[in-house]
Amino acid sequence: MDKEVLQRVSVLEERSESHKSRIETLEEKSSETTKLSTLMEMVIQTNEKQSDTLDKINENLTNLNGEMKNLGGRVETLEQNKKEIEHNKKEAKKEVRKITMDFVFKLVSGLVLAYLLVRFGWK
Repeated sequence: MDKEVLQRVSVLEERSESHKSRIETLEEKSSETTKLSTLMEMVIQTNEKQSDTLDKINENLTNLNGEMKNLGGRVETLEQNKKEIEHNKKEAKKEVRKITMDFVFKLVSGLVLAYLLVRFGWK
């Protein structure tokens, strides 16, 4: 009987050792699972922050696109205004030249006429 008891105790010790090893393995896995859970929460928070940031970036880009379209219209208006100013400037130069030529022609005509009147004695 002693032998049988010793044999059973030996088997129980082996089982106990096996169970101890399995428990340690499960504890390690449980610790790793907790770490993974914590890491997943961190990843989820980071993804939410990135999603918010991307939403803000998208909104900013949309606003920039609208501003660029408005700016394009303003540039076209400025170009048209510039062309009108340049055209008016050229016309003004032509007008000044015409007025100057008319004045010179009339002045010369008047001087010639005055010379002729004085020369021939017409009063």
